[in-house]
Amino acid sequence: MPPTSKLSQGERAACAVVERVLGVRAEPWDVGGRQGAVDALLHYPDGRVGAFEHSILGRTDALELDARLSREEFEWPLPGDWWWTVTIGHVDELNHVRSIFDEIVLLCESHQVWCPDFLSPQVQDENRAVRWLLEESTSRLFGHPTVPARDGTAVRTAMVVPPGHGGAVDSELAGLGLALHEAFTSTNLRERLDKLLRHDADERHLFVPVHQTGLPYPVFDGLGFGTGLPPSPPPLPDGISHLWLAPNFSRRVVLWAPSGWQQHTLYE
Repeated sequence: MPPTSKLSQGERAACAVVERVLGVRAEPWDVGGRQGAVDALLHYPDGRVGAFEHSILGRTDALELDARLSREEFEWPLPGDWWWTVTIGHVDELNHVRSIFDEIVLLCESHQVWCPDFLSPQVQDENRAVRWLLEESTSRLFGHPTVPARDGTAVRTAMVVPPGHGGAVDSELAGLGLALHEAFTSTNLRERLDKLLRHDADERHLFVPVHQTGLPYPVFDGLGFGTGLPPSPPPLPDGISHLWLAPNFSRRVVLWAPSGWQQHTLYE
């Protein structure tokens, strides 16, 4: 793939994975004003050509929150004496939480409580920012009194993260087929599949980075951090030959090809 590629960073990374696994050369194709073009063409040494599309699977609001926190490197300056962690419940709350963060941190530290929930009812009632955080927001702040904001020459920053997820784990990936069937009905993935099917090629590849909100948690955890492979083929339309699933934070990529499921560990 040439360095002048106009593909996005995610598309370039996906092409690099496919090049490494299959020994192909990825040629950026959705460039130069081409209308309805697939993202890339995959050129095999024997002359075969694959059409390639990349599309992220995840909730739009969660992807936007991740992108905005990433631009701030998931950290905010600390106004007080302790280290703090912040969980942003929804992207729509981000700006407001940021605007009241300093006030709430300093208020909690002045009352020697590590969480706004533990402020006295009177203090909670008198402070509009605290009332909003506790009564209307899904975001949360947690202080760490034993970890100083400044330790000698080291200056810490607050860690700001999206909400976590948890639950049982589908280690057998029995629920993946149904989850993918539902995902393939989404407008974005449906459009990508249709674009691939319109392209005349020997193979058609859909590469899907999977955000933790893109699949039910049990399936996502089993896919990203388990070792098993799915028990049945994915519910792909006829004509789609390869499905690449790249779960967020995982060290493996799971591939469906005509020969069956495979996994590839790429990030040692």
